[in-house]
Amino acid sequence: VALEWIPRVLDGQRDRFEQLGRALYGDFELTQFDSKLGLERADRRDVYFPVFFAEPSASNVSAIGVDLGSDPIKLEAIERTILHNHTEVASPIKLEQRHQEYGFLIMLPVYEGMPVSRESRTEKLQGLVVGVFSFESLFSSVLNKMRQEQVSLHLLDNLSQPIEIYREGTNYVAPLS
Repeated sequence: VALEWIPRVLDGQRDRFEQLGRALYGDFELTQFDSKLGLERADRRDVYFPVFFAEPSASNVSAIGVDLGSDPIKLEAIERTILHNHTEVASPIKLEQRHQEYGFLIMLPVYEGMPVSRESRTEKLQGLVVGVFSFESLFSSVLNKMRQEQVSLHLLDNLSQPIEIYREGTNYVAPLS
């Protein structure tokens, strides 16, 4: 669905970063989702992880400036990426640009140099390259065949609490509890 660049921006760099964003995008500020999933100006915090570039740009323009660090699920994945120094997958999330369908993020850290300790990785982190994927797009070719065969698919995330992330087909029968 998208490939994004998410720089690490310290609070002391925020004003300068927003000026750079306005030079590139016009109306730009760091934002976060409010309780009604609308956007509001991002609260002050020590560090931000805003979407700064997204491709394809036309379908992801509303994501520019959104601080991924303001979302606890995404922030947890960012912290795991830094802690373990490898690619991480964020838990299933609703994709706001895709009419609230579920998807997931794959995050790859980008550092200055080759830091070895967690502290140096945090300090040297330049940002993250993030791939945004939707379950529907991922399974679309499989789903077309399933529709012809009248097979149902039901994806459920049971890690913290049961959340239905995707359902396709009319023959789905819920499992007995």
